[in-house]
Amino acid sequence: MFPDKLDDISCHSEPPLREDKIHEESLNPTKRDPSLTLRMTMIIIIIQIIAALLIAINPYGWKIWTEIWEYFGQNYYKMHISEWVPSYVFPIFWKILIIQTIALVMVFYSFYKKKINFTHTILFCAFYYAAFMYKRQAIFVGLLAVPIFEKTIAIIAQEFSLKKIPTALGCHPECSKGSLLPKFITILFCATLILLSGYYIHAVHFTNDVWNDVILAKRNSFPYQAITFLKNTTNQPIKIFNEFSWGGYLNWTLPNALVYFDGRGTATWMYDKNKTMLEHYFEILDNQNGLKEIEKDNADYIFLKKPNFTRMAEPDTINNWFFDTNKILKVETTQLEKDINISTVWKKVYSDKFVNIWQNINRAPR
Repeated sequence: MFPDKLDDISCHSEPPLREDKIHEESLNPTKRDPSLTLRMTMIIIIIQIIAALLIAINPYGWKIWTEIWEYFGQNYYKMHISEWVPSYVFPIFWKILIIQTIALVMVFYSFYKKKINFTHTILFCAFYYAAFMYKRQAIFVGLLAVPIFEKTIAIIAQEFSLKKIPTALGCHPECSKGSLLPKFITILFCATLILLSGYYIHAVHFTNDVWNDVILAKRNSFPYQAITFLKNTTNQPIKIFNEFSWGGYLNWTLPNALVYFDGRGTATWMYDKNKTMLEHYFEILDNQNGLKEIEKDNADYIFLKKPNFTRMAEPDTINNWFFDTNKILKVETTQLEKDINISTVWKKVYSDKFVNIWQNINRAPR
């Protein structure tokens, strides 16, 4: 028998699902069907095994997993390459540390408010740890923080607007009690982010020609004038024993040159079965027979930074407060340079505030 009134339908029909209930179920699909838990777990395990097998299809084979495992520990290249040292090591990247820490607090807040699940929270914590332990990851986490700021601030703003409703409807003012602290923290975080954004907008130099931009080269202490000298000296193929940190820059700006070592081989290139190329490179710099090996390899030029020059920007006020920069920035002359200075085979042909260049006179063009 059909109902006589529309009201009869509404009183016997199922109540509509609340929006927050739908959102909760979307974050926790296993609540709808507990039997999915085991099946989903098995599917995830199988996918991970297949992914691990596919990763092994590369020139290094299964050895790639050795490098992945070493990523989570300390080893030789992490102690000698500035971008792999922790963010709290001199010079501290304090501005990006503030940004990623604010993002971490916002992630925890979103988890507390059940806007994200446990997996999302742990994933960001892993990224945060990577950025804290390795400087090279800090920029990535800074970019990752941007959508977190946008979403979390929107959530907080929505909640603040909802908390005003009870008071407006005549409810007791105590129902909105406790909202002052979150408001203050949010305003403080937003003000900090605005100030940092203003700093970066002012400090960042925008360019479409990264390698040939003189302003950018000066800021990052690239030896652009030395490159100009070599270009004007010869256009023939040459071999250069180079300063490691400038290897990639030399590759790009001197296409006719073969450099001894650059960042591509930091973790994976091997000198022999037990020694990496990075370890051997520093042996050449510090041991007695380094110059003989360079001459044996028929190098035309030796391209090294000056002993009193450190390839980093002038320490800012914060770093000067925390560190004794006079001791940190003091660099001793390498054994290789001592040997070059007493050698009759090598002649210094160029010098500026960044770099010294020596030429092998036995291989100089006649």
